[in-house]
Amino acid sequence: MPLRILLLEDDQSHIVLSTRLLAEIGTVHWVDTKEAFLHFLSGPGNPDIIVADARLPGFTGEEAFRLVQEKCPHIPFVLLTGTLNDERCAALMREGLADYILKDRMSRLPDAVRHAVEWKQGQLERFRAQRMENIGVLAAGIVHDLNNILAPCVMITGMPTLRNQLDETGCKLLDKIEESVRRGGDLIRQVIMFIRGQNGHGEQKELNIVDVVMEALRWLEFYKGVEIRRMFATDTPKIHGNLTQLFQVFTNLFVNARQAVQGQGTIFVAIDTVELRDRQLRTATEPVSGRFIRVAVSDDGIGITPDGMTHLFERFFTTKTDGTGMGLPIAAEIVRGHRGYMDVQSVGAGQGATFTVYLPVGDISGEFKSLNGKGETILLTEDEAILAEVNKMTMELYGYHVLVARNGAEALSIFVREGENIDVVVTDAMMPVMDGKVLIAKLREIRSDVKVIGITGAATEEGADLDAAKILKKPYNVGELLTALRDVLKTPNTA
Repeated sequence: MPLRILLLEDDQSHIVLSTRLLAEIGTVHWVDTKEAFLHFLSGPGNPDIIVADARLPGFTGEEAFRLVQEKCPHIPFVLLTGTLNDERCAALMREGLADYILKDRMSRLPDAVRHAVEWKQGQLERFRAQRMENIGVLAAGIVHDLNNILAPCVMITGMPTLRNQLDETGCKLLDKIEESVRRGGDLIRQVIMFIRGQNGHGEQKELNIVDVVMEALRWLEFYKGVEIRRMFATDTPKIHGNLTQLFQVFTNLFVNARQAVQGQGTIFVAIDTVELRDRQLRTATEPVSGRFIRVAVSDDGIGITPDGMTHLFERFFTTKTDGTGMGLPIAAEIVRGHRGYMDVQSVGAGQGATFTVYLPVGDISGEFKSLNGKGETILLTEDEAILAEVNKMTMELYGYHVLVARNGAEALSIFVREGENIDVVVTDAMMPVMDGKVLIAKLREIRSDVKVIGITGAATEEGADLDAAKILKKPYNVGELLTALRDVLKTPNTA
């Protein structure tokens, strides 16, 4: 794509020369005063690079550079000079100047502009990568604590004994609590996976996509100026998917549509089933074929420019003054995790837009059916007291004998005494005194065939290297815990 180059220059001969030299790599926009320069920067669409003369009447290239550093630090800046010495230019480069060109060596200009743009893009990518890493570290700690808070709620709401004591209304309220807690945990997990560039499917089950879309649409009911029109096919098949993740996708699309109509307009939502044949879609790397549920979200709002269409699904790209550039990339990652695709159409600015989600039609196996234990002994290692108590009560309710340790060192002490009688060790990955990884290694020194289930937070890399037969991610429910126990107990002992 041709570069958009802003040239700050007042000498006509240099304007002509620079424009001719740069014609093959981009379009040159020329200004010659401070006022015109600032007006261009504040207008729609930033330039890809700025090339500026070091000296203009009443304004200098250095002043222009410092203004850009303050207002638009992401734009590379190249200085043209016939007067500044190398030492001064080198000092400016340490402050962020991309390059400088001596006016008697203007033939360097095209290569210098290309290299400056590539250098700045690389610098931004490194900055973004570092920012994502820092966010990931911070979020991992927050998620670990949040999941320890959510996990007991999930376990308690799933206990049959509690439900048996409630009437129909109480059970429905309990279902709502469980659904909300699960959604909170799944949202946290999805953000962490996105930050770390991972594509997780999460817990998937049979879903009616119309129900998911209708629930997400409720968010728009608060905005009275927005008219919502629907056209849903009556024979839409069910899909295999994650409720929380798909709810997040459609909520994001509806939020974007509401912002696009600027509070007054029409949003049209259509759901049907289509058979695609070699269709080119925006997030697909090759033509797509197959049977899909199609969910289209259209608005009559501000539309999308051709440049915006190119970058829509890139991380951090946003057309909003207060946007993060995370919504659509996260949505695309979720849809991709469901083996689906996203597409977008917009004629241009002021012409509205249509975002379409394609989800494959497929079957799903039946729901989980728990199996009771047969008196097997479980060593549970968990430093969160409430979570340890809930897990202990749950496993005992389903026929297991449970020993509890508050940290790895205490678990090791119990195993030394009771090791021959312990059938499975269930251990958290992150604990004080001795973490799960060290604990497992020491247990295997005592008994090499010990069966282990590891428990991790939503930060998906945490606990990935645990030497465990199964890994549970918080917040997990009763079914997931019992399934893991059943599966691990069925495996033969191996030394």
